[in-house]
Amino acid sequence: MSIPTNKVNFELNYDQINKDFFIYQINADSLKGEKYKIVVTAIYERIKPLSLVKPESGRYLVLCAHKIDDRASYPSFTINQVYDLRDIKDRDLARLLIQAIPILKQLKLVSVDDTKNNASSSQPDNIIVDDIPASEGVGLYYFQDIEKIINEKVIRSFELDIKPYKFDDNESVVTIKGTTFTPREMHKDKNGNYPAKISKQPSFNVTPFLEYINKGKSRSSSSNNTDYIKRGVQLGVKQVRMSSDMIVVDSKRPAKFFKSKAGVLAQFQRDIDHLLNPYIKLTWKALPTSYRRFSTDTNINQNYNRIYELLANQKFYICDIDSGNPDYTNQVKQYLKAKGIAAIIENDNLAELQVESAEHNQPIHFIIHHDKDYYESKKIEDPYQQFAQAIKDKRLIKQSLTIEKLFDSKGKLNTHMLDNSLTEMLIKLEVMLGKLILSAPLTTDWQCITGVYEEDDKGRGSKTPTGYDVLNYCVNDNSLKYCKYEDIEPEAFDIEDIVGSILGEDCVLDKDDHLIICNPHSERVAYLIRESNCLPLPQFMKVDTIMRRLHKAHNHGFEVKWAKEYLSLIDDEKVFVDSDKSPNIASKLNELIENHVGEPKLNYKTFSQYKIGYRSREDKDFIDWLDRTHGYSFNTSLRGKERGYLEAVKGFFYSKETQSYFSGSTSNLKADITNFNLMRKIHSEQPLSEAPEQLFELMNAYHIRHRQSTVLPFLFKHLREFVRIQESSLSGI
Repeated sequence: MSIPTNKVNFELNYDQINKDFFIYQINADSLKGEKYKIVVTAIYERIKPLSLVKPESGRYLVLCAHKIDDRASYPSFTINQVYDLRDIKDRDLARLLIQAIPILKQLKLVSVDDTKNNASSSQPDNIIVDDIPASEGVGLYYFQDIEKIINEKVIRSFELDIKPYKFDDNESVVTIKGTTFTPREMHKDKNGNYPAKISKQPSFNVTPFLEYINKGKSRSSSSNNTDYIKRGVQLGVKQVRMSSDMIVVDSKRPAKFFKSKAGVLAQFQRDIDHLLNPYIKLTWKALPTSYRRFSTDTNINQNYNRIYELLANQKFYICDIDSGNPDYTNQVKQYLKAKGIAAIIENDNLAELQVESAEHNQPIHFIIHHDKDYYESKKIEDPYQQFAQAIKDKRLIKQSLTIEKLFDSKGKLNTHMLDNSLTEMLIKLEVMLGKLILSAPLTTDWQCITGVYEEDDKGRGSKTPTGYDVLNYCVNDNSLKYCKYEDIEPEAFDIEDIVGSILGEDCVLDKDDHLIICNPHSERVAYLIRESNCLPLPQFMKVDTIMRRLHKAHNHGFEVKWAKEYLSLIDDEKVFVDSDKSPNIASKLNELIENHVGEPKLNYKTFSQYKIGYRSREDKDFIDWLDRTHGYSFNTSLRGKERGYLEAVKGFFYSKETQSYFSGSTSNLKADITNFNLMRKIHSEQPLSEAPEQLFELMNAYHIRHRQSTVLPFLFKHLREFVRIQESSLSGI
């Protein structure tokens, strides 16, 4: 079994590239500050390249459809033609090609329409869905959405690029990240002037996006403002962030898939196939898995029931410091009650940790309040900060719950968020008690270590640790103990020696690194966990094909004659229907026909009211028959384990080929999945050709604590909580 990833291989046709394009290197004295805008703007105005790339060497490269006059002079830079393409890294040449996709589409150097029209219409891959518009400008950007903020159109997009794999420069990964374009006008100060950081930004070509947005609108309703810069939206101190999903597999709303990252990746691959086929072939690499573990829903539910039981043994308090709405606390109280946890609404007389009570009757507090942005937008003081100051001397087991995250816009409780908070509360309880109480003791002692990094006056963090935070787990008494070492202490030197022996001399523990030592007082087997830029992916091309079929059916609508045709097959006993079942597919189709006499076709919304789904075997047989016979798919199942489309988001797997692991969701998948966690690479002096079973024991014990995927590995959430308590005691909050 293998897991698809964002690692890619590409084959380049140098002869064809040389035949159809010209590549030039741009040399400029400086590309800092205002110079950057001047040079980039001049390149686009004077040279009009298909793409502009900043390679790893630092000098710009441009791809042109025409030869540039060697005698021309440019005030801000000089150009030199690249005659031998092997002088350029293959990755940078691939980047030049893919970033030319938007203009190649506009110029129609290759006709996408001809490609589609010449293909057989029976092939699902050739179902026409409006292409996601793309644009270039020192990058490749695909349109995602538009938001209206302060009467201005803010463009949300996805930026795609090819970058080196973090741990091997010879390998490449495709990266995709959200990017916002805003009108420059939005960033004027109170005096109507542009701050220096805004004025030096070059304009980006957002014309394809604006044309797409304004399609079918009158000229008067279209905006004439095309001076957009690559910059987010800042309203006062609040950053208005872009929201996006990794993938959406909602069979009732297939169009949502095309706005997800997976949908954009599929469009990207189609564009390469249609526009760049003579020049580059891009293939996505899958990683073979040598260790795979799924937690069943039964196991997860049993585990969470144990969490509820442990928390039910404590004294639970709900403290509402500022919502002004008693329904919020009542909803939380009722949900906890359903889980066997009796909670009291109490705003005063908060109780401290009871050391003598051990694992029972510990006072636990949920603190409900608005988030920081709420108070800043209203320009009023945050009462939570006052509350935190008032209780700073108390040893409270507390969890902050913000109304904006805990409840939706209609005031309905987000139970997943509350479940996550209960998990966090258990971690805080274990930290306060100094022992694990959820799982049985592990079989070995463990030491978990992260670096401490100080910031200078300008807020820049040091790259070298100034100390180390350490969590010790002892198997004899199941205890957790925290300590901190300054960089001049002998223990810190020991840690640095271990890091150096794993990564090489002069290497240090980076900010996002996690060092784990098995049996620190005997064998001292060390594992260094580092985040990679390799990302497990869904089978996005297969899902794209399915979503296009659904999109086609939904747009076409349901023809009533199909219902009559299927009923005749039932009458002829060519299709079996359980007559004792009510309603069955026959009764649903008969009702549909009776309600729409004289109507040849129903739109999808009307058809969906008859609830012909995909869970019932009879309904599924009808949907599949429609697809086979008439070529229209109205429903499907994408989340089932046996289909394998979304395997990369679930469970836990390890690949000995790359010594990397992934920790994903343990619960049933929703139709919309916000993100997939990046894979982490395990470094060790020990050979990792086989799965390190002792390490996986620790992984599994921790991973099952979470329904959703979790970012921090192993016991590092406990370490983070120890550090937070330490910092709070030092700061007085």
